Amino acid sequence: SERRREPRRRAHRLAGEGRLRWKGGFGFHLDDNKIKAIILDMFAGGTGTSASALEWAMSELMRNPAVMKKLQGQIREAFHRKAVVTEADLQASNLRYLKLVIKEALRLHPPAPLLVPRESIDTCELDGYTIPAKSRVIVNVWAIGRDPKY
Repeated sequence: SERRREPRRRAHRLAGEGRLRWKGGFGFHLDDNKIKAIILDMFAGGTGTSASALEWAMSELMRNPAVMKKLQGQIREAFHRKAVVTEADLQASNLRYLKLVIKEALRLHPPAPLLVPRESIDTCELDGYTIPAKSRVIVNVWAIGRDPKY
């Protein structure tokens, strides 16, 4: 059907536009299939991490009923039992406690526990450790979020 073909056409358009920008710029050829795979990875990765973060946040709220009750109270007070809450309503409201709950859930359960690897340019020292030049460095966000020092 026509509706089923539209997302595929959109992916073809994105792939075509990308090919024009990326042609020869990376030292390897990106054909339509590779570009479509990259786009699919980006969309799938975004939905998987968002769903995971939401599941962990709900899990933490269920484990902490007092926090959930306080958060429910703030939301009910902010929206006065509105049937539909819009983006504008969210922007206009001051849901400070909700923001704190979200930040805490992301600290405890980061969607990407390891950051993208980096390479040190020069030899440097970090927290008593010497990192030689050209070393690959991977930051463990999960461990930092649970370290009592931070």
